[in-house]
Amino acid sequence: TKEQMKLEAKRILDSLGVKLDEITDDIAQEIVDWKESMDTETLRQCRAFWLIVVAVSFLAGIGIGTML
Repeated sequence: TKEQMKLEAKRILDSLGVKLDEITDDIAQEIVDWKESMDTETLRQCRAFWLIVVAVSFLAGIGIGTML
């Protein structure tokens, strides 16, 4: 089952010495640091860009879905 696969993957990563919580915390901190390094205008432009990307992707998905 899905839960067993998750547990097995976690066991493998633990045996390799990989701690998912530590990795997740490190990545989250890097994102926070990156966002804090941007000025307000750059952050607004970044949000506008990703809003457009999401909207176009959504519409493309709907279009492809109706064709199938």
